[in-house]
Amino acid sequence: KKPPFRDCAHARQAGVTKSGVYAVRAFNSSQPVKVWCDMETNGGGWTVIQRRDDGGLDFHRTWAEYKLGFGEPAGEHWLGNEQVHQLSSQQPHVLRVELGDWEGHHAFSLYERFSVASEKQHYRLLLKGFGGTAGRFSSLSQSGVSFSTKDADNDNCGCRCSQMATGG
Repeated sequence: KKPPFRDCAHARQAGVTKSGVYAVRAFNSSQPVKVWCDMETNGGGWTVIQRRDDGGLDFHRTWAEYKLGFGEPAGEHWLGNEQVHQLSSQQPHVLRVELGDWEGHHAFSLYERFSVASEKQHYRLLLKGFGGTAGRFSSLSQSGVSFSTKDADNDNCGCRCSQMATGG
């Protein structure tokens, strides 16, 4: 049970069963980073890369802010594109996206393979094997799309997605 773990799945395999903030360090990272580990959902071991609960944290941010991450792991946050890249490139990962609305409706999307490319490749999202209950309501339906922010439009869409969605 000695941290830092490679990710929350590694922590779960090491016997950690309580959700909370843990130190993880990807194989190619020099420093550990604190992340929220969800140890209850679908068997546990999930590294939470984004949480939005009440809208109290502004997600309309710059490329530099999304690169490094913002917020607090125990609350609303974005882990950081560089961390997500490092974690997702060390071994195959599954991505689970939990969705909920103010009326208490819940759904999820599950991708069998998930990775985020390097900054040089604009943190391109790579997804394979879609499933779950969210269907067309999932916002991650396009694999191969580059990350965009309010100051860096990389999505090849004339609509400026990050401006429309007020987030990265």
